[in-house]
Amino acid sequence: MIALRRERFGPAKDFTAIKQHFNRLLLNLLPHMLQQVAEADVLVSKGQGNYEGLSGCGLNIFYLFLCKCDAFIQRFNVPQFTGVMTREAF
Repeated sequence: MIALRRERFGPAKDFTAIKQHFNRLLLNLLPHMLQQVAEADVLVSKGQGNYEGLSGCGLNIFYLFLCKCDAFIQRFNVPQFTGVMTREAF
């Protein structure tokens, strides 16, 4: 967890400084994170949005989510708000 100190970023409404700080942080961590993902034997992803964004990427990901929308209800043939654990064949 990252704590933001008001004295470092100025007034609470100055979101530009906060955004720039996190962008720098992300750019520093990204190569390490990508290496960890590439070397992982198994990845677990939570949330329907992650399934939408990551499915088809070729990684060994197990997805956990609730089927909330009609497209997912039909795709997985389950009632709304049913918990699903699925994995793409890879």
